[in-house]
Amino acid sequence: MPMKYLFDDPAPVSLFGAVHGFLFVIYVAALFFGVGKHWTSRALIHGFAAAVLPAGPFIFNNRLDSGEYELQ
Repeated sequence: MPMKYLFDDPAPVSLFGAVHGFLFVIYVAALFFGVGKHWTSRALIHGFAAAVLPAGPFIFNNRLDSGEYELQ
C-alpha cells in the first residue's frame, strides 16, 4: 500500500495482493484438510477467527502446539 500511495505505483499492489490471496487460500485448505484427520471442528472455527484477528495466528499456533485440538 505505501508503494501505491507514496510512490504512485500500483503495480506491486496487484502482484502482492495476488500472492496474499493465494496464501490465504492455502491456509483455508490446510484448515479443511486438517479437520477430521488431525484436529477437531473447533480448530476450523478458531482458525478462521485467527485469520482476521491481529496476533490471532500466533495464539492459534500455540493452541495447535499444545494439542488442544487433537482428535482422541
